[in-house]
Amino acid sequence: MTDRTDNLEAHATLLLSGLHCQGCANNVQRALAKVDGVLQARVVFAAEQADVSYDPARVDVPALIAAVEAAGYGARLPEAAPSPAAAEDEAERAARAARRRLVIA
Repeated sequence: MTDRTDNLEAHATLLLSGLHCQGCANNVQRALAKVDGVLQARVVFAAEQADVSYDPARVDVPALIAAVEAAGYGARLPEAAPSPAAAEDEAERAARAARRRLVIA
């Protein structure tokens, strides 16, 4: 959800999925920080939430969500309820991640 827009700065809160540890949260935070136009990204593992400050002239919320998804996690705006197909995709992604961790262990 875009909370507010200052002169050249906007703030968004993203709900995250697929985080299993603080390392996952760090991965998401790094992925967001690499996006051109992101001024600051903070991911809270316990809340499964990312707070992002960004320049709306250089990046938009869909690009932030795409960056999280490219890192292998899910992201959505708080008011956007996941569709049944999206929930199914997320469940499949979580199952693949669990299988991958099992094989590595």
